Amino acid sequence: MFSVYLFQTAAQGRGKRVPMTPRQAAGDWKDLAEKASKEKDPAKLRALIQELIYSLAQEQRYYKDEIESRLDHHFRAMQSAPDPSGGS
Repeated sequence: MFSVYLFQTAAQGRGKRVPMTPRQAAGDWKDLAEKASKEKDPAKLRALIQELIYSLAQEQRYYKDEIESRLDHHFRAMQSAPDPSGGS
């Protein structure tokens, strides 16, 4: 299973990485965006935006890899299937 890693803010643990599933990350970027929209402190806002960018990049990478894997599987299945026209 693919894991997404998000940076915690300095207040949460000084840049430690926390494993998350893609579903958790999807909810997490929404929470981060909500927090960033309300944050007034520039340093905290910068940290939230960095986390948001990282979270979105990880989610994008997950879905890109998932699509490539499914396409690869599909094409391999097509190549190994017998010719429906009966030809060789």
